[in-house]
Amino acid sequence: MSETTVKSLYHCIPVSPEGDTIRPSPLYGTDLTPDLRSQFNAKVSGKLPLVYAAVQRSKAASFAFQRTIDEIFLNFSLEIEGSTQEVAFICNSEETMTRERDAAIYSFPADKFVKLDRQQYISDQHVKFSECKTDFVIKDAKDIMRAGVQVFSRKETFQELKATGFVDDVYCIMYIKDSLSIMGQLVKQGIVTWENKKHGINIDHALAKEMNIKVRDKKPQPRFTY
Repeated sequence: MSETTVKSLYHCIPVSPEGDTIRPSPLYGTDLTPDLRSQFNAKVSGKLPLVYAAVQRSKAASFAFQRTIDEIFLNFSLEIEGSTQEVAFICNSEETMTRERDAAIYSFPADKFVKLDRQQYISDQHVKFSECKTDFVIKDAKDIMRAGVQVFSRKETFQELKATGFVDDVYCIMYIKDSLSIMGQLVKQGIVTWENKKHGINIDHALAKEMNIKVRDKKPQPRFTY
């Protein structure tokens, strides 16, 4: 495999792991470019089971929301003021935000992985837990926010949001120049809840500025002058 450009990577397992390795999963398989297929010696057709890993903890943390039970319908990375922010859109918020979790983010050497894009690396090999360090333990959705994810939510289920067209609308919004301004309007109108702001956890002030949403200053100001 080609040489990687990072030394360590992050991977989140949303439930208590079984066995002694992080295994490639068809759930996260992908159609690879010819160049990547040559690095994996993969067949030309079909999807290759892969282990995905992220260059940042926050990117991995979004995977603590479980896609298999429709907790989350979109996550993506934003570049704001020179830093990368990870955003997740979740549904069925009353259950998703209060569900007890047994998730963890693991870090490990990047030598078995090849670069997929700016944020993610992939491998078709098992990663032994003996090679991993438990980087961050996640017991609830608040921990996901503490790990760096900016979480936006709707109370409806995924199927309900899909039926109304909201899921497709959000996907389209992400490709619009003023996407963050539109996100801000959705929050102001109460259509979407910004959970970080609601709970006062790890609010990204640069994101708030782009969405034109007022939040408290990073440092509390004196209540009186002398």
